[in-house]
Amino acid sequence: MNQEADTFLYPLLQMGPFSIHQEYDFLKRLLRRRLKRPFLPISGRNSKRQIDLREYKRPGWTFHAKGLWMRDEGVAATLIGSSNYGYRSVHRDLEAQVLLVTKNEKLKSSRSVSSISLTKLSSAGLIYAHYGRAIIAEVLKIEQDDPRVNIFYRRLYETFVEQIDAVDNGIQHGPLPKKWRGLRDEELSSVVGVEGCVFAHMTGFIGGHKTREGAIEMARRALPIVDKEMEEEVAEKKAKLGSGDDA
Repeated sequence: MNQEADTFLYPLLQMGPFSIHQEYDFLKRLLRRRLKRPFLPISGRNSKRQIDLREYKRPGWTFHAKGLWMRDEGVAATLIGSSNYGYRSVHRDLEAQVLLVTKNEKLKSSRSVSSISLTKLSSAGLIYAHYGRAIIAEVLKIEQDDPRVNIFYRRLYETFVEQIDAVDNGIQHGPLPKKWRGLRDEELSSVVGVEGCVFAHMTGFIGGHKTREGAIEMARRALPIVDKEMEEEVAEKKAKLGSGDDA
């Protein structure tokens, strides 16, 4: 191995029929090591999110992909693959991943921008992508290549711009009902009460039906159920806060 190199690429295979689980073993060791240090913060308690793991999709892709961005002690790692919590992941079928590890500042910066763009950009997002850094630099009265610009650029996108932009590009306003999640075909149709259902993602972010009319009917039936679930979650959170105040 070249000790002077600042960037390395590692292929990772997942071939269940041949008992090859490199991706699974790598992620298990990576996340476990970070938790022990501890490296992976609890969500909401630390704004410095050192590990980002997101799933995303582009038109024409058979399966949506996942991207993992990790930053630690000056090193950035990116894992891009085609796996999905669907058939290929459950059955550990053939999957190919590429792990990129780099200390190169320019490459780290470009990978960071890629992670920001996983949510498909629409009107506000495209304007922010093109002019955001320049505006931030102008407001802060600093040069555009100042490292603080990228920090504010990413943070502002994650906490403000992304949510507004997502309204315009089809990102969900609410999840599917909990009882639907992870079900397929006849089992899902039985629970929903609509024939022809295809699937409901296990996270609830998307579902499918054989026909347009069926998909619309699924949405109509989902809305009151989800509204009730969200009301129950809010009530539960308020109850917990109340008990905490009393304590």
